[in-house]
Amino acid sequence: MDVADVLRCAAEAVDRSGVSSDLRAVAFTTAVELVLRAAGEPPLASPRAPGDPAAERTPDRTPDRSAGPALRLHGADPRSGTGREHPAFAEPARDVDGADQRPWELDHRGDPWAERSEQRAEHRSDHRADQRTDPRPDLRPDWPEPPRVLRPLSSTTAQRAGVPRLAPRPDLTDVGSGADWSAPRRGSERLVAVAPRTWSGASGADQEPWGSIADALGVRPELLDRVWEERSGKLQLAGDPARLGRTRAQRVGTAAVLLLAALRWSGRDGGEPVPDAVVRAEVERLGLLDTGNYTKHLAGRRHLLSTTGSGRTATYKLRYDGLEEARVIARTLLEEG
Repeated sequence: MDVADVLRCAAEAVDRSGVSSDLRAVAFTTAVELVLRAAGEPPLASPRAPGDPAAERTPDRTPDRSAGPALRLHGADPRSGTGREHPAFAEPARDVDGADQRPWELDHRGDPWAERSEQRAEHRSDHRADQRTDPRPDLRPDWPEPPRVLRPLSSTTAQRAGVPRLAPRPDLTDVGSGADWSAPRRGSERLVAVAPRTWSGASGADQEPWGSIADALGVRPELLDRVWEERSGKLQLAGDPARLGRTRAQRVGTAAVLLLAALRWSGRDGGEPVPDAVVRAEVERLGLLDTGNYTKHLAGRRHLLSTTGSGRTATYKLRYDGLEEARVIARTLLEEG
């Protein structure tokens, strides 16, 4: 059996075995060795030396039955060009159903590499099936979603922009504090648009402001008339304006801080920014208004105020540092008085 026949038979056996590409080299070498063994030829890489008795021995023309299950040779027509039947070919074997088996077929039932390939394929298919049928559990806590409550719009920016607020109709009776406001209203209970609310400095004029201011300063209420007073339901500064600073700019800034603090502590501002008209009117009443420099005078206390807008449309609200500064100034004036 020449080299071409051996290689052809081995290649056909590997092709028909369906072995994977990474194992074709090993399978081809094994097929060549088994073909040589079945033909009685010496194995690879072991040439026979001259004078070797095995070289002079006539090769056995019967198929080697010790080849094991790794390579099974089945009968087929001889394909060598010698015109004689090669002993490696025998009568074609028959399956149970009578169909001819292929002449060369690698049996991988005893091949550990094939078993590992099948195990890997089964593992991949099982893993994909688990991903489709058993997704990851949702470990997030099952917290109930908070109800969505429709609240009236009270933003200062929206009011200045003229956006109408939402409020219950005035002709409807109050449903009580125990009503479920998160549920949608039905029937005649609906929200209507109302005009933007205008700031009023006398919204709490019927309440006594001195208790809240005294609590904020930590002093007795009867001492507060040294700094503030109430006339016609409006809070204003008391005493000589010269106590508020050495220059006009200092006095204007101090007057604005004390007035805004009193409105905040007493609740007269309603929690809303105070318009410039309220501050400007108090500065003018004290005789400190300089129309050309009024804005510059307030700019000196910019770090204490939260200012929105400019000019006569501006609104002011004291920051935390502004409230602390007002406490220091008020206590100093109380001690001097």
